[in-house]
Parts: sequence; C-alpha cells; structure tokens
Amino acid sequence: MQLQDKVVIVTGATGQLGIPVTERILTEGANVVIAYREEAGLERLLDRIADTHEGQFLPLKANLALDGDVADLVQLTAAAYGRVDALVHLAGGWAGGKPVHEMEEADWDRMMDMNLKSAFLCAKHVIPTMLEQKHGRVVFISSKGALDAPAGSSAYNVSKAGINTLVETLRKELRGTGVTANAVMPSTIDTPQNRAAMPKADPAKWVTPEDIAQVLIYLISDASAPVNGAIVPVFGGVA
Repeated sequence: MQLQDKVVIVTGATGQLGIPVTERILTEGANVVIAYREEAGLERLLDRIADTHEGQFLPLKANLALDGDVADLVQLTAAAYGRVDALVHLAGGWAGGKPVHEMEEADWDRMMDMNLKSAFLCAKHVIPTMLEQKHGRVVFISSKGALDAPAGSSAYNVSKAGINTLVETLRKELRGTGVTANAVMPSTIDTPQNRAAMPKADPAKWVTPEDIAQVLIYLISDASAPVNGAIVPVFGGVA
C-alpha cells in the first residue's frame, strides 16, 4: 500500500469526486481526515467506508472559506495524529452559463471563495506544520477550463487558473524544504451529476474519478518527492 499510515486531509471528501477518491486513499492505508460541510454528504461517504475502514478516518466539519475554520481543521488533525503528511484539496464547484457582462458580483465571489480562497487558506495553514516536519504533499484540483477558458464560465476559469499560479508560486517558495505542491488538471469528470447535466455528451471521452484518484495517490506518496510545481493534465479520452 502506497500510503500506509500516512495522515491525509481530504477536503471535498463528500462530493461526487471526493467519495471515490477518499475511498481509494483509505484503501492505500492512509488515515484520512474528512473535511465536510453537510451532514447528508458525510452520511453518503460513511455508507461507503464505515464498515471496511473503521478506525482509519476522522470527520471534521469546516467552512473552507473561513480562516478560523481551516486553522482549526489543521490543528485538530495534528492533535489527533501528531502530523499531517498530505492535503488533497478537492473542495470547489462550478457555476456558469452567463457571459461576463451579465454575471452577478455574488456569483463571481462565490467561485473565488469555493475554488481559490479555500485553496489559499488550506495551503496557508497546512504548510507550516509540513515545514516543521520537513515533509509534506499539497495537491489541488485545477481544471482544463483554466487553459481553454470556455465561454460562460469566466469566474470558474479564472479561479482554476489561479490554482495553477498558486502551485507555481508554492514551487518556488517550498523548494528544498521536503514539502511539495502540485495540481491535477482534469477535463470533464464522469460523474452522475455531469451525465444528468449533459445527456447528449459521450462520457467515454471524459475522465473517471478512479483515473484522477490514481494520479492523486502518486502525488501524495513518497515516490513523488522529485515532483514539485506540476500541473498534471488528466483529460481521459479528450486530447
């Protein structure tokens, strides 16, 4: 098992990507701190993992757009396990459908909070613990939209492009410390939600949560030590 006894914080663990990713990280032997906001989502995740991974996880409720909540999340993790080996930041979301000149300010702010501010706050609070350990892995989820910037998704596109820039900045700030920062950049993910939203699309061209999990596992493992500042494209059947 690639992550035996590692301590991994997973944000967005109760989402449609987060549930299979969290299950896979547990299967690789890690102890997982589940950062969640809604009880219903947590229940769905626990239905998948409670029987097979008892004693391997700790759910902690947190609003990742609030500095104090994120600080508490990291402190409680360190208190429970004595260290934090990795952060897998899956939390985020998509909203779009309107061009820039029709977008509401609140919609813009929501995308920045969900996708970019949450990433900043998680990095801000987890990195000091990792620097003290001289070891750690920080991995974010970017998006192909950060590259091709489809119309009607400006706030989402910009927030994910910000993730890429954050990773590049962290590469320079963390080099030589034993702590690395990388991101996985998927195209459309094959989830029930996306299939319902795009019934005419061909899911065979999408990337699966299992494919993304495989890349994430590598990036938070000890084997990934030489990889820092990478934005890894995971596009499935889309070139």
